[in-house]
This record gives sequence, structure tokens and C-alpha cells, in this order.
Amino acid sequence: MTETAPVAHVSADLIGVGSGPLRDATLLKGLLIAAASAAGLNSSAAPVVRTGNDGGVSAVLLLDPCHLSVHSLPDRGLALVD
Repeated sequence: MTETAPVAHVSADLIGVGSGPLRDATLLKGLLIAAASAAGLNSSAAPVVRTGNDGGVSAVLLLDPCHLSVHSLPDRGLALVD
């Protein structure tokens, strides 16, 4: 059996973000890809992105063997990052 290092699960509530970037699906998708690359993580597919009726964006990037995600609430100036 091979031992592996423990994996941390980190999430952040980013408050005070401008509503413009929080409505920009292309920007948020790019940030997920850049974050995965900077951490040396490999994606298993392109990000899945959905834009809600309120302009909020939910984006998920599946990695091997985990994920990165961002959910934006532009009317509240809030981004939830996992």
C-alpha cells in the first residue's frame, strides 16, 4: 500500500467583491483554470459554468481527484470559493 499526504479542504467567503467581476463567467472560469495550474493540479475536463437569472455565476472545475468551484452572488458582493 502506498501512503499519500493528507489533503486539506479549504473554502472561502470573499466579501466586498465588485459586481462586475462576479457576473463575468469567462473571468471566473479562467480564474479556476489558473488556480488549478498554479497549484500543480490536473483538470479532468473543461469547467462547467452556469449563469443564473440574477447574473450570478456558478463554475466547477473537476480535478484529479477533487474539484475547485466558485459561486458568485453579485448583488451581495460575495464569492463563495471551494
